[in-house]
Amino acid sequence: MNSNRVYYLLLCILLSLVLLFGCQQKSEDVSASDEAAAPSTDVTDARSVVLGTLATERIQTSSWDSGRTEQSSGYFAAETEAGFYFEYGGQLFYADKADLSNWVAVCAVPECAHTCVTDMYMDVCGAYVGGSFLLKDERIYYLAAKTYDPKYWSNVSGFNPRFIASMAPDGTDRRVEHIFGLPEGVIRSGSGGGTLMTDGQNFLNSEFSLNKDGLYDSWITVVDKDGEYILFSETLEDQAPYAMTWRHLEGIYGDTALYFQMMDNEMGTAFYLRNRELTSVDISGLPYTGAYLSGNTMWVFRPGDGYYAVDLTTREEVRLADCQLETSVSHIMQPNCILESTFVGWNAVDISADVEEHSLRFFDGEQWHDIAVPEELQNLEEREYLEPMALASDRILFALVKVTGENREQFVYQIVLGTDEPVLELLGKLG
Repeated sequence: MNSNRVYYLLLCILLSLVLLFGCQQKSEDVSASDEAAAPSTDVTDARSVVLGTLATERIQTSSWDSGRTEQSSGYFAAETEAGFYFEYGGQLFYADKADLSNWVAVCAVPECAHTCVTDMYMDVCGAYVGGSFLLKDERIYYLAAKTYDPKYWSNVSGFNPRFIASMAPDGTDRRVEHIFGLPEGVIRSGSGGGTLMTDGQNFLNSEFSLNKDGLYDSWITVVDKDGEYILFSETLEDQAPYAMTWRHLEGIYGDTALYFQMMDNEMGTAFYLRNRELTSVDISGLPYTGAYLSGNTMWVFRPGDGYYAVDLTTREEVRLADCQLETSVSHIMQPNCILESTFVGWNAVDISADVEEHSLRFFDGEQWHDIAVPEELQNLEEREYLEPMALASDRILFALVKVTGENREQFVYQIVLGTDEPVLELLGKLG
């Protein structure tokens, strides 16, 4: 038996003992100051966007290093000494730790109503950052396109350029950091689309464009700490590339893995992009929604059964613990931070309607806790659910969207860690 196998088995046995014994026991304030009339569009070399990874094992913070450590925020949130940044619905919000009931849009556009989603991007809120962001060296980095905010980025040259943008922590001084290039011979047309994303070490731009022959030029461009390169480029008849993180796609926590439609139509493979090379791990056939991924090991939950650690190379499994509820889903944010419930996560939608009273159990690495469910969460409407967004230094942050007619409201909840009796509580409304 090789040393890696021994290490894996010992790790699984240790975690199993912890879980089983646990089962036996029941920046500063953001201000809305005016920004300059026009953005800065000086394009710096991509090397100036020095990408690193998180210096903690949880939420992204304002201190970074060059090593690779796991994180569970999916780049939906960031923590500073003063407060939290929180992205939801494409917009970025901030709250000071002294008053987590007051979440304000990180926007410096005068008289902005912060309704970029409902306004269909015609008058875009300055807090719009798309699906994820990075906080680094007192700058907030995000991915943008000219069509996202045609008024603000009107003086960025080129036909619908896609680029890395940044802004100051209070939403001022928005500027272009790097404009994505095109593969040789490719012309971006008016018929096309794509996705922009970051995995914390790379910025990725996947695009397709209908060419004069009626075929799709398809490509994926990546910017890392050393510059820009083409990861994929091909002309296709009827299929465009699609790339995103598995955290965004299926709520897989832990190591950031990528999903590529072009390479994985059956959704059975996760890709690591490291040192400009793709390596894959096979996760097909596993209940991966809400699972935890670390290298070639995945911790999974089988409803009505229990928790397992799976070696993705050998498919050897070690059973860790029983499930806590008769009907439930689980989110393994880390092996020492597990949420099992009837209403947390989009994967709970199919079971929540049949539950008379919602339940939530939380594993803190030592024992399971019964968490009281607030009354307003006991009466969720059809298709509503509480979404776990980020594991911070001392709490778990959640989001809830309530839609009434044309009115859309977003709320933040939390569970504070390190207490004998953790509580799920409402913090406040976003915006």
